[in-house]
Amino acid sequence: MPLSELSGIELLRKIRDIDKNVYCIITAHWTDPKGSYQEAMSLGALHYFYKSHSTEALDVYIDKISSLLTRQ
Repeated sequence: MPLSELSGIELLRKIRDIDKNVYCIITAHWTDPKGSYQEAMSLGALHYFYKSHSTEALDVYIDKISSLLTRQ
């Protein structure tokens, strides 16, 4: 879903303000021109994907989140 008013990093910050324990995966259309990867990871993102990555790689992290949630 494209974000029109917030960047993904801004959205991640707002999510972290509400709940620091939410698992987040960031996807980006472009490569990382402004250090968004490092910033997302420092804010607690589980992973940062470029949309050119395969859906199988994304599935691995979705499964990881699922297993983390079932352990709680």
